[in-house]
Amino acid sequence: MMRSYLTLLLCLALLLCLALLAACDGDPTPAQPPRQGCESGACHGPAGQRGGIEIAHRGAHLSCTDCHGGDGNATTAVDAHVTASDEWLVQREGYVKNLSVNELDAVDPDYLRFTNPGDYRVAGRSCGSASSAAAGGACHQAQVDSAPTSVMSTFVGHFNVPRFQAGMQGRDAVIGARAGHSVSADLAPGAVASIEQATPPAADAPRDQVSTLMDHYLTKNCTTCHAWSYGNNDRTGNYRSSGCTSCHMVYNREGASESEDPSRAPGPPHPARHELTTSIPSDQCEHCHYQGARIGLAYRGIVEWGFDQPAPYPNTGEELHGRPVGFYLNGGADSPPDLHYTAGMSCADCHVGRDVHGDGNLYSSAKFQVSVRCENCHGNIDRALQAGQAVAPLIAGGREDPQCSPAANEESYFLNCNGDPFKNMGKDRDGRVWLERRDGGGRLDVPQIHDMLADDASPAMRLAMGRQPATGVSHTETMECHSCHSGWRQYCFGCHVSMDYGVNKIDGLTGLSTLGAETASRSFTSLDLYFIGTNHRGKLASFCPSMQAFLSANDSSTGTTFFENKVRRSADGKVGFNWAVDAPHTTSRAPQPCSRCHADADDNCSTAKARQTYGFGTGRYMFTDSDGTTHDLTQLLDPEGNPIVNFSHDGQGPVAIEAINRALAVCTP
Repeated sequence: MMRSYLTLLLCLALLLCLALLAACDGDPTPAQPPRQGCESGACHGPAGQRGGIEIAHRGAHLSCTDCHGGDGNATTAVDAHVTASDEWLVQREGYVKNLSVNELDAVDPDYLRFTNPGDYRVAGRSCGSASSAAAGGACHQAQVDSAPTSVMSTFVGHFNVPRFQAGMQGRDAVIGARAGHSVSADLAPGAVASIEQATPPAADAPRDQVSTLMDHYLTKNCTTCHAWSYGNNDRTGNYRSSGCTSCHMVYNREGASESEDPSRAPGPPHPARHELTTSIPSDQCEHCHYQGARIGLAYRGIVEWGFDQPAPYPNTGEELHGRPVGFYLNGGADSPPDLHYTAGMSCADCHVGRDVHGDGNLYSSAKFQVSVRCENCHGNIDRALQAGQAVAPLIAGGREDPQCSPAANEESYFLNCNGDPFKNMGKDRDGRVWLERRDGGGRLDVPQIHDMLADDASPAMRLAMGRQPATGVSHTETMECHSCHSGWRQYCFGCHVSMDYGVNKIDGLTGLSTLGAETASRSFTSLDLYFIGTNHRGKLASFCPSMQAFLSANDSSTGTTFFENKVRRSADGKVGFNWAVDAPHTTSRAPQPCSRCHADADDNCSTAKARQTYGFGTGRYMFTDSDGTTHDLTQLLDPEGNPIVNFSHDGQGPVAIEAINRALAVCTP
């Protein structure tokens, strides 16, 4: 009897294994829908098999037409595909990947969906609840709702700052890459209810005004890196899609297809493979994040050049982002890669949830949208990570920042300050915190600051981060981690923008060609200086001079010069040189020396170096404007500690003079 029973169990187990093998058919992904005509040998080939197109969305039961539309039962490409119905688009051979925002708005939605299902204009039908595959569910509807208002989509920061410094608007967002409104009526701090689309000035706008130059420059030069369009899509390193697929469909640097699809067009601009991913490589982020703060370049240790100074480092040998070989340099020991980059981490390992998709609010600056803090992964000096909670930065008085206290997560994920989970992090029974790299490169240990201070911290670390025995105060209550642990930063001083009203250029938002074409150059750069300011959370952080523009305007067709090397002025008349707080993304295990902020014990308690850090000026980079005023481009404070500029981001500013005086009075070893 027992033998018969065991035989029966073995037979049942064998039948179950055979059933599972039949269901898998050698493919670990869930069963796909019945093949459509798209996957015939004469067209795209069998999805997921050698010689066929890749499965775009692994793990989901999707057909080609669920995403792209069209007719999956047709037997010819003409009948299966959605064709362009607009005459103007037909004349451009149906090519949408270099259209402006307004031109994309005018494209037949069915055709736009066919070419790019992830474009925001149609994503609800492909990625959201209106998809034929949603079956009453929501799919990715939350992201479809919030991502279009993200700062990566609105691009508001690149409009707000220069217009504020020219006295054209306040600090709050007014215009962006496309008009929009916040989803919630209950606005979060730093958010506005709505914005309008930026537009070029009228044809008869006065050309002797800085405001006319600014709005021409912003819409013609600064509109290639937002998710409402593809950008230029014509330069090595800049190829990408629009909308959801601008991040989740990876392009290589040449925009060339690596697919096995027999019908692929190998040349640019095409994604590397017909695959969506959440394991987004940092190279994909750099397709946009190589300008402004240049964090995509700095993260991998690359220095940008193109200045009047001779290049001090060997070049990378890359022709990249429309720049020739020699424009990007390897600074070596002077500009090492971020330690997270060296460990193999990508941007997507840290930036999750609201950081990338937004939350439906129209934020005036990325500073208010980004929710990750160093403490969310490394803990603070008082406690290590606890499953299901966010460990918050400390603030004055030794309390944890109440702005970083989301509700505990029932699934026990570690959280950022918005409550978004780090699903690739965990904790062993022995307390070891780990991170699974999104690129599949294995696990990394995530050191906990509390444990390091409790165990084997050096005296220097205890002095810099721990609580001082006499007062119980820690630097971490008043300083962001990156204010000390940024290894280096490239500063640019003196940007020269010239507008020629005798030449036409296409506007990146409207697609119209109007008079006014800009050229730009820079004067000086430095890797050895370092500046500190105060962010909107009241903590000291790395500070950066930006958009120190000297403006010129002329009409080459008539030989007229309207003005030359003129500085902007904010509404109260202060010079329009902006300084801003952000993280350089050059994290180093070794901190900045104490003498950056304190009197230097190694130089007889000299305060010269520290005064440079706070913005009293260095005298190194000087430029004279059209009024005959000579500016020290490293200066933001007068000798008494009063700011000589206005700060474009709400809540940011210089270090308080009282704090400066205390630091200058302390000689640290």
